[in-house]
Amino acid sequence: MKTKNMRKLLSLLSIWLVVAITIVNAQPRNWFGDITTSDNALFENATMQLRGSVAATNPMQAQITKSNAKFLFTTSPNVYNPKWVGSTTNYSRTVNNRLTGAYAAFYFTSGDWDHDMEVPVVQGRYYTFISGQIEDDNNDIAILETSYFPNKVESVQQDPFIVSADEAVEVTVELTGFLNMNEYGWLEYSTDEWVTSDMIELSHLSGSFYTATIPGTPDQTDVQYRIRTTIEAGFDVADVDYLTLRLDDNYGNYYSYVSGYVVECGSQAGVVTSEPAFPLPDGPVTIYFNAAMGNGGLVNYPGDVYIHTGVITSESTNSSDWKYVKTEWGENTPETLMDSIDDNLYELQISSIVDYFGIPEGEEVLKVAMVFRSDEPISGDNYYEGKNADGSDIFVDVYALELN
Repeated sequence: MKTKNMRKLLSLLSIWLVVAITIVNAQPRNWFGDITTSDNALFENATMQLRGSVAATNPMQAQITKSNAKFLFTTSPNVYNPKWVGSTTNYSRTVNNRLTGAYAAFYFTSGDWDHDMEVPVVQGRYYTFISGQIEDDNNDIAILETSYFPNKVESVQQDPFIVSADEAVEVTVELTGFLNMNEYGWLEYSTDEWVTSDMIELSHLSGSFYTATIPGTPDQTDVQYRIRTTIEAGFDVADVDYLTLRLDDNYGNYYSYVSGYVVECGSQAGVVTSEPAFPLPDGPVTIYFNAAMGNGGLVNYPGDVYIHTGVITSESTNSSDWKYVKTEWGENTPETLMDSIDDNLYELQISSIVDYFGIPEGEEVLKVAMVFRSDEPISGDNYYEGKNADGSDIFVDVYALELN
């Protein structure tokens, strides 16, 4: 009997947990509608990406012009309780505005008052659906209509990497193309962890490159920034999340730097140091990389860092003639992954230089050559790189076995 009662208790507990999980964090994260189909008979799901206080779909192209394209929001595909809808007396919505109050998306769990929201769409135009993320309540929404496919952010680079106190920072943004008419680019930055923020409109540099300059800030100021594109220029800052077509916040980590940054890394003060200081070909060596030194190309980089490495041997014709290179450029392998041991400080442990690189007997090892890079490309084969301050490759001398 105890066993049966225990099973019943566990069964009830499991049901309670499922219900609890369903109820907790009930936020609109899935769009469900017919904008991408030719009639109202077929609905499709679209995942919504979280953008801080809102979530948004990717732009979707209307396949036919109609006055009553239908949509609603759910927590996930095929889950319709709760859902965010209109009512039987209030379900029509308009485009390119933040819709609030009586025009918000209504939180629904039961009853017979629910009605899919409807919006007029034009064939060939693109629609981005945005919803607030208030749990278990009504949410403001926006439906952004554009005649163009909104630009994506391809890369973001700042100059300088290591910022002195009161030094201005120029940020260069690469988009997938030119900004379209009624498409505006912005750099938004904060010095108080987003309690407040300032917006700087991007200026065209050349081609698909745009730029903005963050003013200098006092010593030890933590500056965070992100890039967004909007459908309006003269918006109320309180509404900007609902008027944003694209947002690049570095995967939620934000782009950032500290004014007057000072490196404190104990004995590892160079760009690269080794332990032992005089490595032998057949002996172990640990290579330390200080990302805040040298050209600073990987300072505060949020992702994984890899070493691109080979050796200079007695068979090399010059310092550019690397032998036994471990990987192709941009190839990520466990053997070349740097271990993060502190802020901007990485290490790679090698049990034997000869074995690690596969150097044949009789060939003399002179130097280990290396460049450090980001795990993900900026664009194409371009990566964030850690090199010497002058942009040159980094070398660690290898010493003869007979060294005393």
